[in-house]
Amino acid sequence: MELSRLRKTSTVLETQLQEFKADKNNIRLSLKTIQEDHQRERETHERELAKAKSSHAEEIDMLKAEIYDLKKEHDEEVNELKSTLTESEENHKTEIKRLKADIEQSEDDYEDDVMKVLDALQMAHEEDTQRRKPAENEEELKKRLEFLEKSYESEIAELKANLCPKCKKLVERRGLMSSPDFQRSMGSLSRSMGSRNLGFDV
Repeated sequence: MELSRLRKTSTVLETQLQEFKADKNNIRLSLKTIQEDHQRERETHERELAKAKSSHAEEIDMLKAEIYDLKKEHDEEVNELKSTLTESEENHKTEIKRLKADIEQSEDDYEDDVMKVLDALQMAHEEDTQRRKPAENEEELKKRLEFLEKSYESEIAELKANLCPKCKKLVERRGLMSSPDFQRSMGSLSRSMGSRNLGFDV
């Protein structure tokens, strides 16, 4: 009985041992399969990573080349703008200098023209004063004086109005319209209107 029981127990243990060995082999095969799959995945990942690194390096090199080209183009544009700006500044200075010279020349020419007109007007006035003689008729002389007074006042006022500030100062400085002789000549026109003695010294 005891022997039979031991045999049964031994058979059961033997069966369990075989099952354990089979399970162990299955586990070993599964583990090997897992390791192989993991190795393949790892190799795949490494290849993809190497490819990505290579592609990334190419992109970096390409970006560096683009940045270099952009910087070079930017530097060229900056230098061109600086050159253009310098040239424009020189042209501007030259133009300003020329315009100033033209303005000064125009002022000098205008001043000369004004002085010629003033001199001619004063000379004409003096000549006309010398030429005037007592009129035979008092009414005729009054009309003549009124006309001359209005005419000279109008001419002087118009001439003064057209003078630039510089020429006005020049006229005032030279006293062309404020000299005693000139003022006496102009003032005598109005004073003579109320006088019985309407003659002029020749």
